[in-house]
Amino acid sequence: MDQITEFLKYHYKSEWSVNIKRARDRFISIYTTDAILNLSQREYYYPGNKNSFCHRIQEDLAPLASMGNAYPSVFGAYVSSDGTRKLNPTLQNMFGDNYDAALQYQKKQIVSLIKAGKEQNYPAIERSPIYQQLKFKILLVYFPELYFPVCTKIALEGYCNAMGMNYLHCTVVYENISAGSNCLGFASDGVTKISISRNGRKRGVLYPRDTIVLDKYLTTPSNESKRRFVLGHEAGHVITGRIYGNQAAYHNHD
Repeated sequence: MDQITEFLKYHYKSEWSVNIKRARDRFISIYTTDAILNLSQREYYYPGNKNSFCHRIQEDLAPLASMGNAYPSVFGAYVSSDGTRKLNPTLQNMFGDNYDAALQYQKKQIVSLIKAGKEQNYPAIERSPIYQQLKFKILLVYFPELYFPVCTKIALEGYCNAMGMNYLHCTVVYENISAGSNCLGFASDGVTKISISRNGRKRGVLYPRDTIVLDKYLTTPSNESKRRFVLGHEAGHVITGRIYGNQAAYHNHD
């Protein structure tokens, strides 16, 4: 269970070391939303600059959650080791050679992500064009009490395997979740009912513990990425419940 011990140490609770908590507090005090919008290229990402936003969030705050072997393209607008300014494919397709506009766009998207994270606006988080490793690291750093500290698929699988759970072995069911529930996903605690619409009638349904209920709305091809996001989010709640025990049911609100 060494990996779980590490997970607990890095989770945003009293188990965190004082130094790591101070590093995180210092980071968010420096990088307010206004400060992010005003970052120069060198202040945002520049090879060798250990005081840049990207270096600090990837390296200085690595104990919160590893971004794995993240390439510079994860950060959107970056400078290569030979000094060439480059854009990742997403920004390249949008802005072509207009590097300055792309950099400003990337910074605005980071600010929008922080706002969506604070409001727990999951559809907006899903729509964010920021690459996943950076997206989830930002959410964790700014709102550690709200988001599971995993930035990569490898890390998530590691936690599952450490607990003897090969992909969790959860039952996933699809239902028409009642509009009044205002959610797209639900991780059952075996005690709390969820309101389901069947044959035009609402009823409270109790599912066994660790059953993940997703709304049938997510089964359409156009919602595949959103389905994966909601499923992953609920899986995070299941993992948290197995680590700490006695966790209440979770609703993933739209």
